[in-house]
Amino acid sequence: MIVPIDKKLSAEKISEIAKDIADAFFDYEYSEGEIGMKGFFLTRESMYIFMRAVFEAAVRSGCAYMSEGGESYLIMTDSEGHRITLIHVIKEMLAETEALGGFQKVLDYSRISSNDGGTISQEIMKRNARYVSVDILVVLKQYQHQGFMREMMEFVYAHAQQYGIMVALETDDILKAKKYEHLGMILYRTRNCGHGYHVYDMIR
Repeated sequence: MIVPIDKKLSAEKISEIAKDIADAFFDYEYSEGEIGMKGFFLTRESMYIFMRAVFEAAVRSGCAYMSEGGESYLIMTDSEGHRITLIHVIKEMLAETEALGGFQKVLDYSRISSNDGGTISQEIMKRNARYVSVDILVVLKQYQHQGFMREMMEFVYAHAQQYGIMVALETDDILKAKKYEHLGMILYRTRNCGHGYHVYDMIR
């Protein structure tokens, strides 16, 4: 069962969960030829700084969800009013600046991530389409391969069906993209963003 995370979750608990999320991302073994996020967030600490800000922003904005036992976490926004609030967007940017080592590196990361056609969100907004975005979906290391990713995606699909909107997400490894395809997403395009960084834009 997927449940929304209480907006008033304590800072201590947010830090604890964010560390688990950061570890799951940092310890992921990318496919040959892929660098993924780890090509930019080079240390476990920098990944944690970034993920803590992202997770806190989602929690405080009412856009964070979890499996009932805390095995998996989801950050989901949409065109129907479920968005990260402005103050938390700013806090995310400040944390990203710290994690990456300066504002110029933030600009570089943003530019590289948008290479080869722009992000899937930018593409959808150009079309004035309504959609739900899977911003982060993570299953903690000790619970992987137990069906929690499928449970999360079914929750996302149900949300999209409720509003009659499409689903979009980006991922940074071909094997991740194949998992999403297996769960019902369609690979819309593969972007070669340079520097060994590939982004797989997926829709449904």
